[in-house]
Formats: sequence, C-alpha cells, structure tokens
Amino acid sequence: MCVLWYTWHPGHLHGRWPKANHRRDTLAHIIELFRRSRLMRYWAPVCIWMAGIFYFSSRPDPLGFLPSSGHGIDIDKLFHIGEYTGLAALLHRAMSSDGGVDREKEGSEAEERRDTSAPRHRRRRLEILFALAFAYAVLDELHQELVPGRGLELADIGYDLAGIIAALGLIWLRER
Repeated sequence: MCVLWYTWHPGHLHGRWPKANHRRDTLAHIIELFRRSRLMRYWAPVCIWMAGIFYFSSRPDPLGFLPSSGHGIDIDKLFHIGEYTGLAALLHRAMSSDGGVDREKEGSEAEERRDTSAPRHRRRRLEILFALAFAYAVLDELHQELVPGRGLELADIGYDLAGIIAALGLIWLRER
C-alpha cells in the first residue's frame, strides 16, 4: 500500500498532484506489477472475496434487494454456502500455486521427492485451507454480532461449514 501511495502521489509532499501522463503510466505500472506478481495474482482474489463477505456482513439487511422466496427456500442460507464454497476454492487456488518454482529447471531428484510426499502435502494444504476458511466464518459471525440489526447465528456457521466441505469434496474429487 505504501508503494502504491508513493507511486501514485510522488508530488504530494510538495502539494502537487501528478500530471495525467504520469498517472496513466503509474496505472500501467501497477497493472504490470499485478500481472507479474504471483502473490497478487493468487492472493488478491482471496482478499477481495473476504472483503466482499465482510461488506455484506456489515449490512443490516444484506439481501434486501432480493425478493423473498415463496417456496420455503431461504436464500440467505444458499448465499452462506455459496460464499464459503467460493472462499475455499480461492484459498485452494492460492495455496496450490507453486510459488514461482520453475519445474522444468528442477532436477529429476527433486521431482521424485515431490511425488513421494505429494499426498501428505496435499492433505496438509487442505487441512490449513479448512482451518482458515472456518476461522473466517466464525470471525464473520462474531462481527455480525456487532452490527445493528444482525446477530450471531450458529446455524449460519453450519451453512458456512457446509460450503467449505462442499468445496473440499470437489477439490478432493478433482485431485484424485
């Protein structure tokens, strides 16, 4: 964030805004950094998704724009399942990125070591993914307790958990 502030406001200390050309070049530079940065490419969507969950949790009636279902289906519960399925999928995508390792340049010995420990690492990654997503679900419900017109509902944590488990099941089926 500090890099973006300095890049976007180099004349701020002197009370000047950067010229239009400089702003356009800076934006192109930021986009290029985003494109090249593995951290941004994989973890920014996770942070944006989490910010979206936080935003809707901060609203007294987050789904007020939707008509109520007359079929006995609670749309709110489907949203809980969907938002945490999405969060778990994005966490998996971010945690599965290879961290910039060029697999073609590695020796065959390193490849053999990776093959023998892959199931253990995969299981550990899924355990960490579950823990992160579930912790965020609990924190989200605690946050809702502080929002006027909202409250902590254990059933919502259960629906969040169902979404996380659904994503883990799909990931497990895909990686088998």
